[in-house]
Amino acid sequence: MSGTAAGIGALALWAFLALLSTMAAGLPPLQLTAMSFAVAGAVGLAVVAARGRLSALRQPPLVWAHGVGGLFGYHALYFAALRLAPPIIVADLGAGEGLISQLLARRAQQVWCIDNSPRMVEVGTDLAERNGLHNLTYRLGDIEKVPLPDESVDLAILSQALHHAHHPQSAVNEAFRILRRGGQLLVLDLKEHSFERARELYADVWLGFGESALHRFLRQAGFEQVEVSIVAREEQEPHFETILACGIRPGGATVPPPAASAVPVD
Repeated sequence: MSGTAAGIGALALWAFLALLSTMAAGLPPLQLTAMSFAVAGAVGLAVVAARGRLSALRQPPLVWAHGVGGLFGYHALYFAALRLAPPIIVADLGAGEGLISQLLARRAQQVWCIDNSPRMVEVGTDLAERNGLHNLTYRLGDIEKVPLPDESVDLAILSQALHHAHHPQSAVNEAFRILRRGGQLLVLDLKEHSFERARELYADVWLGFGESALHRFLRQAGFEQVEVSIVAREEQEPHFETILACGIRPGGATVPPPAASAVPVD
């Protein structure tokens, strides 16, 4: 598959995902997850059957019970933990259409989505309104100059956004600035790669980051308890690997904010 075709396919999938997120807004998260696994399972069975390999699926009932029970048990506990988590203020930096933010907004006190694309701000705002997420607010701004006050959020997220920053260290420094003491930064990005066409296809400024580079960004910004690990690898070319970095702003537990602390700076 050519790089151009892959780029068009990725855009189409993102658009379809945004459409599905709107259509499924009223479904409980665990039910939506179960439906997704059911569809994926049906497609997988059809593919296996078409290849004449159904015999490979023959496993003892206990194996199937452990597999299915473990899968849905894990997600049930995940959503239960999300439901029981205390309401916090979240900043999704480089939010795009805000798919992650829409999930978080169902439990968060407030979610701020920062994006430098007027079109993404428009699309994300419309999705939030359609889904009744009144605590999800978009702000037009740059991740290197975030339009939020100092120490105003509990969790900052840079999901596949840092490689678009001209100065990644500045973006991480900004995340540190807006976090309260005890707040956490999560960075999800691509591991350093050599797929040069990503600059043209996805407007990437950086071709991912090495584990040591991400660790250095967070440490230089002032974060403590920094952890970096590879969490996924694509099987198909160009074999992108996803890397997760997290760190805590030192200073103790996050304290409940006064109401004005959630007001963004113009």
